[in-house]
Amino acid sequence: MSGTVSLANPHTARRVDTTWAARADDAFRAHYPSLRRRAAHIGGALLDGEDLLAEAFEGMLRQWSRGHAASSGVAGYLTRSMRNRVIDEPRSPRSRVRGYLDGEEFAVEAQPDFRLECAQEVAWVRKALARLPRGHRDVLASTIVDGRTPRELAAELGCTPNSLYSLNRRAKHRLRRELLRVVLEEDAPEACLDHARRLPDVVTDRLEDMSPASTAVRHAVECGRCSQAWDRFAEIKAILNG
Repeated sequence: MSGTVSLANPHTARRVDTTWAARADDAFRAHYPSLRRRAAHIGGALLDGEDLLAEAFEGMLRQWSRGHAASSGVAGYLTRSMRNRVIDEPRSPRSRVRGYLDGEEFAVEAQPDFRLECAQEVAWVRKALARLPRGHRDVLASTIVDGRTPRELAAELGCTPNSLYSLNRRAKHRLRRELLRVVLEEDAPEACLDHARRLPDVVTDRLEDMSPASTAVRHAVECGRCSQAWDRFAEIKAILNG
């Protein structure tokens, strides 16, 4: 089959999509300026940003060579890898040899520059939230921001827990759809805008997991611009949550 290889070891042989390597390289190059800045923020005074990014990219390619890496969300994958590397550093013998403290008081999100680095993602999320019906915004604010359970809200509002769970689920699906639409519509030509309005009610992080029955999905698969935008959408949760 074109675009695939079988690993040499007969005990672990599997079909591996070789086109992922090219996609990973293209996505890495496209995101390199922001990834380089993000690596510097994540590494801080603990690890060199260039070394941190290079190590994360090498690790990603190793995972791909074993057939384990995801086929989308390259920037999000690298961001998570770099954060995990920084978290693990104080636990390693090397950190003690180099004289670093063993504490973990360097959460990246607390750094002043982190909000600047994520300004675009935060703006997209706010725009998506603004598109939700009031009831959806209220239930998401209560469950996600305030940490309340649908059962608690049901008792307060005098409705059944099942109805609140259902509303909460619909609100999350709606938010994901609106967020994807916002990302797809960013500086988009009219043809892409038209298909962004036709997204299915439920969307997934990975474009390849979507049903091709949707014209919007078929367009995104065939459109390089929308395919990259979908990958960017998949990275937002990892970038904002660390």
